[in-house]
Amino acid sequence: SSANLGLAHATGVAARRVGVAAGILLILVAFLPQFAQLIMLLPAAVIGAIMIYTAAYMMVSGMELILSRLLNGRRRATVGFSVAAGAAVMLIPELAASVPAEWKTILGSGLIVGVSLAIVLNQIFRIGISQSREIQLDEPNPAEQAARFLEDCGAAWGARRDVINRAGLAVGEALEVLAGAGWIHGPARLFAEFDEYHLDLTLHYPGKAWRPAQSRPIDLNALLEQDSDDRMIDEAINSVSSGMIRSLADRVESEEQNGQGHLKLRFEH
Repeated sequence: SSANLGLAHATGVAARRVGVAAGILLILVAFLPQFAQLIMLLPAAVIGAIMIYTAAYMMVSGMELILSRLLNGRRRATVGFSVAAGAAVMLIPELAASVPAEWKTILGSGLIVGVSLAIVLNQIFRIGISQSREIQLDEPNPAEQAARFLEDCGAAWGARRDVINRAGLAVGEALEVLAGAGWIHGPARLFAEFDEYHLDLTLHYPGKAWRPAQSRPIDLNALLEQDSDDRMIDEAINSVSSGMIRSLADRVESEEQNGQGHLKLRFEH
């Protein structure tokens, strides 16, 4: 039921085995009329307190879900119209008074009306939105341009905010490493593809393939010595950047074909 959403959010327990165990317990309780009668004897104040508790956590869970996604104008309209329609049915019962009896169960429920409208509007507003986009990173600050591009794509796709932020940081770090090591010889192209499970990014650029540095401890004392050469500092920076890229992305692949480097980053969604 919808109240279970608030209960799962309040307890932090959402394992499948817990749901199976609860379902089996409810089936067993169905064969014990005395237990059901005991529940019916609960005072109205207790039932009201439970309803307020679960409803509050349902609202918090819904708001967290909405705020965890990047939203553009279409998706904000979907949320606004759905909440307004569901609230109108609950606050003004007269709206469903004149509907046929066979439709009153559906149109008289604010939850069903709001969810149904959200599903319909979501499908309508998805028309014309491509799940793959590409951009030429030719501005003076390509990392910032890539971050703006990913934010626009994430808002159109309704992607999770934390995934888009990680992707922007990883692409920016990769561009800095490629430029600092001299492996990129011109403007790069960023290709982004999204589904509800993965965000795949590919950097195409003229130059050599990215070679991640081996993760090893950095000797800060050696780097601070006056006679330390720039090569040691560059290797240390490359090692830190390589570690950041691998930690930000869930999968990293790099290859070179016909003088073109290709860096592929995958992020679980």
